[in-house]
Amino acid sequence: MTEADWGRLQQGSAISTEILLKAGASQKSIVVTNPQGAHPGGTCAIGKVVDKELQTETENLFVCDGSVLPTSPGMPPIVTIVALAKRLAGKLA
Repeated sequence: MTEADWGRLQQGSAISTEILLKAGASQKSIVVTNPQGAHPGGTCAIGKVVDKELQTETENLFVCDGSVLPTSPGMPPIVTIVALAKRLAGKLA
């Protein structure tokens, strides 16, 4: 990354921190880490937020992306996401 990239990241971090503080977050609760790549998962996990058909509590509202995986897979999850999307598309058609 270039110095300009680092500068933009630091500026974004400062803006984000300011927004969180104004929204009432405690300074102690804000953690800034070095940028890194990841494949997040689990924020909308199957069995917790969506059911096995990928539907939320709201009727006809479905989620079909990496967030439905129960945890971060550590490897690129694209094949699993495509398979889930094809399955859901078939059920919705």
